[in-house]
Amino acid sequence: MLKICTALFVASAISMALPAQATSQNRIADLLRGYVQSGPQNDTTATRVDTGQAINPLLITPSDPTVLATHCPHLPQLRTSELATTLAILYQHNDFAPLWDDPTQLNALRTELTKLADDGLIPGDYPFSHGVSGTLDACAELHISSEYLLALEHLGTGRLDQQAHEPMWLEDSSPKRSGALNRWAQRGLNDVPAAFDLARPHLDLYRNLRTSYIQLRDEPADYAPLPPGDLVRPGMQSPRVTLLAKRLKSEGYLAETSLLSDNTDPVSTLTPELEHALKRFQTARGLDADGVLGPDTLTALNVTALERLQLARINLE
Repeated sequence: MLKICTALFVASAISMALPAQATSQNRIADLLRGYVQSGPQNDTTATRVDTGQAINPLLITPSDPTVLATHCPHLPQLRTSELATTLAILYQHNDFAPLWDDPTQLNALRTELTKLADDGLIPGDYPFSHGVSGTLDACAELHISSEYLLALEHLGTGRLDQQAHEPMWLEDSSPKRSGALNRWAQRGLNDVPAAFDLARPHLDLYRNLRTSYIQLRDEPADYAPLPPGDLVRPGMQSPRVTLLAKRLKSEGYLAETSLLSDNTDPVSTLTPELEHALKRFQTARGLDADGVLGPDTLTALNVTALERLQLARINLE
């Protein structure tokens, strides 16, 4: 009798839990129903599709574009694609089930959003995901997903419209970017870190710059500025050479030598060793590597740590 009662109690508990999940799932589908993939192209009736089916963005039918905006206002908007359409594509791959009711999944997202600081992005641009707590309703669920999509878009395509800031003769790549965003987001259904790694540019140039940016951010160093003066050519003497040697040594262009410790103060002369170190610095800064301490080289030497950090961040963008 006890076993029967226990079985009935468990079955009852399961039956009580299932409607809550179903309600949440149906609510998400309802909010996105105006953007659900249609069946045949001549059929305007929005229908749900099986999770395993490929999603064709061209068949997304915004029959009622106000549904999501009316019930869930203040969602962050995307730059490269329409938010509700992209959400519909994402949730169809998950059969409209919630993505973030699992604390482990949500914490993984928060971790990746925090790590975006290493890419020159601002984790504070995605505040809802960091601050939400407790049971999520459908709008809270979709708000987190919107920030998830926004973060992937920022990471993969930048925060700004490059065509608006630096116009170039390029074809409109918005459809390609939208398709890429869909692929990145769907990767995160099972592995959130993998989605962010997929969106992050794979160019060695970007990865190396990212590493340099982290070093600059975590170990800021300001140097005594070099005063202006006449050109200092190789073999010439100048009191500014001492500061030059210290500056080059602090950045690793000048190896540990006796230049800065010799009692005869040879550092006042721009020696061949110092000339080669200065040329390496000039090459790294995109200057003419002539080994001469001139106005352009002086300007590059006097860029502050904060300015260099901002330049690295701009180049990451």
